[in-house]
Amino acid sequence: MKKLFVCLTVAMGLVMGCASKTVHNDPTVQLVSYGIYKEEARKSSRPAGSDEMMVGDVYKEIDAVLLQPTDTIPSRMHVLFGIEYSIASPDKEVDVQVIHVHPEITSPDGKVYGNQTYRTRKETGKVHHALYEIEAPGEMVEGPWTIQVFVDGKKHVEKTFILKKE
Repeated sequence: MKKLFVCLTVAMGLVMGCASKTVHNDPTVQLVSYGIYKEEARKSSRPAGSDEMMVGDVYKEIDAVLLQPTDTIPSRMHVLFGIEYSIASPDKEVDVQVIHVHPEITSPDGKVYGNQTYRTRKETGKVHHALYEIEAPGEMVEGPWTIQVFVDGKKHVEKTFILKKE
């Protein structure tokens, strides 16, 4: 009888332990496409926040169309390149941080950057862009340029492009 009681107690503990575990559904992020894009429409823009670092100090939310899938980018003015990604999550919106890691570039005001970052909230179940447009001669620096997408503090996507002279 004592053995049966111990077995039942252990079995109940296992069942209760399994039942009390919370299932946490982390967001999943998928790379949809990458390459050279064309801006279709500007949705919004805003100044960079105090915890963000951008050469132009302006965050632009745009609609863009993929022109050419490639990871080799010509280093020229107004080329727009990057990635499209989708986010799946039980939450309707998630916190996103995008980091552009690149060779040192000099902004028109003389500041030197080795990376740029911005934060935003994105709706889930949609495709989003993380793009970079070369807007000044000091940004036409050859070498590896990497775009990293973090959702809720965890890196989910990373894509490296090589900028080269034409």
